[in-house]
Amino acid sequence: MAVINPVMTTVLREMIGDTDSSNYTYTDARLEVLLTVSAYQVNQELDFTTSYTVDVAATGITPDPVAQNDHNFISLTTLKAACTSDMAEFRDKAKCASKVSDGLSSIDTTKQAEGYDKYNKSPNSNCSLYEETKLQYEAGNLGVGHVILGPYSQDLGGRLI
Repeated sequence: MAVINPVMTTVLREMIGDTDSSNYTYTDARLEVLLTVSAYQVNQELDFTTSYTVDVAATGITPDPVAQNDHNFISLTTLKAACTSDMAEFRDKAKCASKVSDGLSSIDTTKQAEGYDKYNKSPNSNCSLYEETKLQYEAGNLGVGHVILGPYSQDLGGRLI
């Protein structure tokens, strides 16, 4: 079983902003698990020209999508992993959010959780980008010869068929 290619780990680090090599938030091993789980989900949701085997227990993907130059699989898997990471961050911030007041002093950490929620719902969030990229991939991955016909379908000559 192949391990996760370091290229995918690097791409994911950039997407989630974990780029300070002297103080990473996540270990490479943790990101590899996240990428493997995401690859498993993406592989279940979509069909690719290459048949991938994703082994969550062994943390690996065969064949290596980077060696295959499968940019669609790499992009969708890293976006899915970044989305999952963002949602975990939001859950963590939401659990810790609190508001305390004592006379004229107050501490309010709920705004940080609200900011994460607002970001996750924005069109530029990793989750939104994943859904949009997935939709574009599905639209471009339609089989040749598939059409949808209804009772008022017309051929190119304008005749009802």
